[in-house]
Amino acid sequence: MKEKIPDLKILAFLCDPIKRLYSHIKMDYEDEGKRARYWGAGATVESVWETAESYANTGQPVLAGKNTLLRKLWYGRFHSKLSPWIESFGFDRIHLVDGDNLGK
Repeated sequence: MKEKIPDLKILAFLCDPIKRLYSHIKMDYEDEGKRARYWGAGATVESVWETAESYANTGQPVLAGKNTLLRKLWYGRFHSKLSPWIESFGFDRIHLVDGDNLGK
């Protein structure tokens, strides 16, 4: 891409990875179909969060059907997603935006 758009400037919106994880869990929980598939029909947000905490404490992946908390945790690993862009364009072309304070 650098060859096509050498002067590209990139905005990267970042947020607290724990807040992002909780929001993702809550979003799945609020969808009744996903809740039943991923966590079981009787799951509460609190029980799902406890499962996430259990994963964090043991370091073992927690499988829940096709979904994994490991995948949801991976979404918050911003450095791994930014590395290819930094390598291609350089850090000076990337502007990091605090997504947690964006609307304030």
